[in-house]
Amino acid sequence: NGMTAGQVWKYAIDTGTWTNISPPNLDNYPSGFSGLALDPWNPGVAIVMTMDHWWPQDTMYRTVNGGATWTDVGANAVRDASLAPWMAEGQTQPSFGNWAQAMIDPSNVDHAFYTTGGGIWTTSNLTDADRGLATHWSIGANGIEETAVLALASPTAGAPLISGLGDVGGFVHTDLTVAPTQSAANITSGNGSGVDFARNVPATMVMVGTGVGSTGAFGAVSQDGGATWTAFANQAGSSKGSGGVALSADGRTIVWAPSDVAPVYSTNHGASWLPCLGAWTQTPLPVGVQVLSDGLNANLLYAWDAAHGVFYGSGDQGVTWQMAASGLPSGGRASTVTGVQGQIWLATPSGLYSSSNSGWTWNAFQPGIITSAISIGFGKAAVGANGQTFYLAGTINGEIGLFRSIDQGTTWVQINDAQHQWGGYSLVVGDPRTFGTVYVAPNSGRGILYGTSPT
Repeated sequence: NGMTAGQVWKYAIDTGTWTNISPPNLDNYPSGFSGLALDPWNPGVAIVMTMDHWWPQDTMYRTVNGGATWTDVGANAVRDASLAPWMAEGQTQPSFGNWAQAMIDPSNVDHAFYTTGGGIWTTSNLTDADRGLATHWSIGANGIEETAVLALASPTAGAPLISGLGDVGGFVHTDLTVAPTQSAANITSGNGSGVDFARNVPATMVMVGTGVGSTGAFGAVSQDGGATWTAFANQAGSSKGSGGVALSADGRTIVWAPSDVAPVYSTNHGASWLPCLGAWTQTPLPVGVQVLSDGLNANLLYAWDAAHGVFYGSGDQGVTWQMAASGLPSGGRASTVTGVQGQIWLATPSGLYSSSNSGWTWNAFQPGIITSAISIGFGKAAVGANGQTFYLAGTINGEIGLFRSIDQGTTWVQINDAQHQWGGYSLVVGDPRTFGTVYVAPNSGRGILYGTSPT
């Protein structure tokens, strides 16, 4: 990203000379080129993509005479995003995309691909561009998405999964086997950075990010399981939005930690906000904390300051806050257990920690065995088990991977292998309604993965 200049050159091997054959930059927009691909059967035929030509948009150029002249393929392209509807970003005709790399199929020169920051496009009539005809493009990677997963939640009713994603907002996934057609909260071209649902009223949910449609809002609330959304009427003084969000178990209070201002709470679905202040000091909570709701008690809300190892709690739905614990290992992420009051877990680079009293006291969990933890999630209990199933991304007995426990963490079984690490992990969330189902966010921009096991 950030390319402001560029050229395309060709080299004549017999004479040892270089020639500038750059496509014309008619509007003099500061951008470059990338994704150069040659037709292996036809000398002088090539395609190249623009890079960071944001306005009006990036495009593909094609030459059939060694760069003497170029055709703007994108200007006359027809794109069908029906296999990944979010690629349209709310437009009738999806844009050509950005950060593109291109390839011509060596077995069929009419067949070409290009990647973008959001997936792969493919055509089967590339050479029609040489005759001034439209090329037709469709999604070329159904089920293989280049999306960064920023937030996940699995409600106790309704859709099995809510996601917050980079660039395309996020979704309420009503069917795990079908691509969603509508971005959640109408965030069609921004980041969905935080999601949550009311543990005791799961049809009530909230999402925050970098923008909701054309409203200028940074978040929205749904009271019908994500079918419709109402944007925040007030943005709490934030100019950037984003950050994390928590919804009290009864759905009455939203606690939002924007990326640029101290955390705030709202009891009217974002129509107005008040600062989250210390009970005695009246000091605001730090900017950048992770906020989360209790798994059962609507009065309890929490905040984890990973940078300083400090845990905060509120017993009055976010009105006042107290420092519950300090001196905890820094880094990592906190999780609560749906359906259980006061139980909190911290996954940190130095191990796993747990609290059963709303964060006032903490204990290292299996020190020496669990030496590093990235994320822990909780799902439906196995038949005959006393508590929920644990899912952990981290290091256990020296092995890095994804693990499951059906006995409250006493014993663990690795549920991936060395060939399936997916570039690492950032989030792990268990399904509270289906035993053996777990949702995983790789940290490599590979979309959401989920696994199931009936036993």
